[in-house]
Amino acid sequence: MTIETKTTIQLSDLINIEFECRACGATTSWPIGVAKNPPTSCRCRDEQWMPIGGQVYRDISALIDLVQRLSNTDGEKFVMRLRLKG
Repeated sequence: MTIETKTTIQLSDLINIEFECRACGATTSWPIGVAKNPPTSCRCRDEQWMPIGGQVYRDISALIDLVQRLSNTDGEKFVMRLRLKG
């Protein structure tokens, strides 16, 4: 007999977005409902993670907006879930 466990999340399950500095481990997080733009640096270094307006910055900002909009699909005839790697 084989047993398989799948872990999925709905976008409405996401409550925070978090960024962690790889250099010092400090984290910054915001509730998904109020998140706007990603942080661009950490206070531990005088070095930017990404330039404001750069492609990564725009992509993360678009992702935040998309998660906010799609997390409320109560009126839809479907439920979307994302499967996590096990």
